[in-house]
This record gives sequence, C-alpha cells and structure tokens, in this order.
Amino acid sequence: MNKSLFMGIVHRLSTEIPYFRLTEDATGRTSLSPLQKCTAAIRQLAYGGAADQQDKYIRLAETTARKCLHNFTAGIITLFDDEYLRHPTPEDLERLLHTGDDRGFPGMIGSIDFRKDVERAFGVLQARFAVVKNPSKLWDKEKIGNIMKACIILHNMIVEDERDSDTIEEFQDEEFTFTVKRPTKAGNAIGRRKEVRDSHIHQQLKRI
Repeated sequence: MNKSLFMGIVHRLSTEIPYFRLTEDATGRTSLSPLQKCTAAIRQLAYGGAADQQDKYIRLAETTARKCLHNFTAGIITLFDDEYLRHPTPEDLERLLHTGDDRGFPGMIGSIDFRKDVERAFGVLQARFAVVKNPSKLWDKEKIGNIMKACIILHNMIVEDERDSDTIEEFQDEEFTFTVKRPTKAGNAIGRRKEVRDSHIHQQLKRI
C-alpha cells in the first residue's frame, strides 16, 4: 500500500471514528495513537499472524490488537463501503439466473465459469492479505464477514490508487534515497515479483 494512501486512511479513521481518536485515561496517560492502531490492524490483515505477535512489533497486548483489528475493519466498512464495495442489484441476480438457465442449470446462479471467477478473486485477496488464506476458527461469522469486506475495500482502494501512478514514493534516510517504481503492465509486475524472490539477487544485495 502506498504510504500516502495509508496515511489518508489513518486520517479519516482518526477524525471520523471515535475509537481512533487520541484520548486520556483518569491518570492523564495518552492512549495509543491512530497510527499505532492502524498499523497493528494492517499487519494482522497483511501477514495473518496472531494478535499477540503485535506485542513484539508495536508493543500491543493481544486483547488491544484484537480491538484494533475489529474497530479498523468496522471503520473501513463504515467510511468506504459505498465508494469501494459494489453491492449486487436485482439486475445482477436476474442476469446470473438467466446465464445459469442458458447453460442447463435452471434456477441456479451462473455456472462453473462464475465459480472460477470467484476462485480467482479469492486468489488475488489471498496473495495480498494472508488473513484470508489462514484458518479462521478464531473468529465468529460476523467478524469473518467484516474482515472479508474490509480486505475487498482495501484491495479496491489500492488498485485505484496505483492505477495512474508510475512510482510509489521516495523514501529517504541520512545517506540514501530510494525510489520504488511501480510496474504499469501485468507482465512487468510478474517480472518484478520474480526478481524479488530470486535467491541469487538476494545474496548479491546482502553483500552490498
């Protein structure tokens, strides 16, 4: 996810969702920042790890990390559902039923072709969000549904954000400036992915 997109999400959540606003307890201690809460939630979606793993990375207890994920997914759905999640219409259902009827499955929605489309869509989500790929026995149906909706919305936001951009951003430290270029074609994206996973290139970079 582009840094500017992530910070935009953090800003919207911190200004419009009460859970993400800075507060103080009775002792005057400040709550976790919106950035910490959103980072913890995104890490759980992206890497699919247990909530207690956030304690090592961002110093959050398991129960707090779970609250961050729950409120993050609910907030994403509340703020961006209408804009980034297309809901089926009666016309969609009628079209799918008609297609199923034409292919010899009267009363059934679509056919094997549509099932392949669904499998491909889940494959894309699993590649981006490990939480979709991992077992989900820890959550009830409502939370699983919210996680899936939030992942779809985030995926659509990322795709739209990257569509017309040639580069991600420049990341600077004291000595170097890195510009990460974004591929504009699917073939280039596949090539970049192979380069990232190439063990020979990995060893070369380690020796630099």
